[in-house]
Amino acid sequence: VGVPRLEVEFTAPCYLFYDSAVQKLYLLDYANLTVWGLLSGAGATLERIAGNGMSGTFIDGVSATSASFPSLNGITRGSSGDLYLIGRMLDSIIRFTPGGAIYHTSCTGLVYPSLLCSDGTSLYFLDSDNKNLMRYTISSNTTTVLCSSCDSSSTVLGDGGPASSANLNYPCGIFAVPHDGIYIADTGNHRVRKIILY
Repeated sequence: VGVPRLEVEFTAPCYLFYDSAVQKLYLLDYANLTVWGLLSGAGATLERIAGNGMSGTFIDGVSATSASFPSLNGITRGSSGDLYLIGRMLDSIIRFTPGGAIYHTSCTGLVYPSLLCSDGTSLYFLDSDNKNLMRYTISSNTTTVLCSSCDSSSTVLGDGGPASSANLNYPCGIFAVPHDGIYIADTGNHRVRKIILY
């Protein structure tokens, strides 16, 4: 049930995603481990769509609003309308449909994943402790390493070569543009970089 948006208190709202297909803004409250949805327009209400507000072990198959998470660090949407979550203390990407159940994807074995985004057909994220920039293809449930050097201080950046040979220096943001590429805020190298995928 929605509540008036001015009556909701957040502890640490950190991650936003706007879904233009349904004109809804999604917000992660990092400290309360909850996901909220806000419809556009005057008088719109906020609705909690995932997370019970309690830190705990994630369990497959429960309703999204009953789920516990150890952490939440990103949200995005696939082309089918499913929402995807990532967290530094989760070892996989989580999938759910608002009002439905919530599940792990087959993308597992991650170590402190973060920086989640999507171009509709694939998800992109940083697998932090493994130092990899990854792509998860939704339709085939396959994971590919795009770049395996994400903490490099090398002055050889690898521009113009294959992404797998590029050196990134602690990227702090990624954004996918359908039919264009992946843009990366390469913090340590003081640059915005682009991976051309299409």
